[in-house]
Amino acid sequence: MVSAIRITRATPCGTRLTTCSRRAFLCGRDYNGNLIYDISQDGTSKQIDTNLPVKSLSVAANGVVAAILEDGDVTWINVYNPTGEKAVGIKTTMQKSGYPVSVSLSDNGKLMMVAYLKAESGSMKSIVSFYNFDEVGQNYTDTMVSSYEYSDTVIPLAEFAGTHTAYSVGNNQFMLYEGNEIPKNIFQNFMQEEVQDVRSSGN
Repeated sequence: MVSAIRITRATPCGTRLTTCSRRAFLCGRDYNGNLIYDISQDGTSKQIDTNLPVKSLSVAANGVVAAILEDGDVTWINVYNPTGEKAVGIKTTMQKSGYPVSVSLSDNGKLMMVAYLKAESGSMKSIVSFYNFDEVGQNYTDTMVSSYEYSDTVIPLAEFAGTHTAYSVGNNQFMLYEGNEIPKNIFQNFMQEEVQDVRSSGN
């Protein structure tokens, strides 16, 4: 079951609003804006000012928010707790880690997966990395507990489907991951035809 859906739609004022929903919470932000609106099921909301353009975001079932932020040659992956305060800031560069194109939080907000795109030796590769913000992650550099590389593959979509199951979709393959603390790549399927589009539902 896929429990998070990201939608982009046109708003009446002409701006583009991106939303990300996860059970009791809905997150939204103006396209390339720096404000995140986190709305709970009971109608309460909070506004997070990132001070940087938001390129992608994810919300956990408990209201934790993760966002990819542009800052010149540096791209930040910030995680905000349910009160809207920044709890984690991960600095990334194209040369070192690659460019983060997708971010997703587990339902409980303890795990985060990021899909990176990196150029190396004249070709592109994707890297899917998992971060653990609980006690286990404190024993790892930048709380990154596992990471998987996929040569000659572009992965634009990486999503959690619950607390310990996740998937990623590339232009030529599909992967599944599982693990409560340190997610493992448990399934990898190469596809003969290039993937053109991916749709997910909550069923």
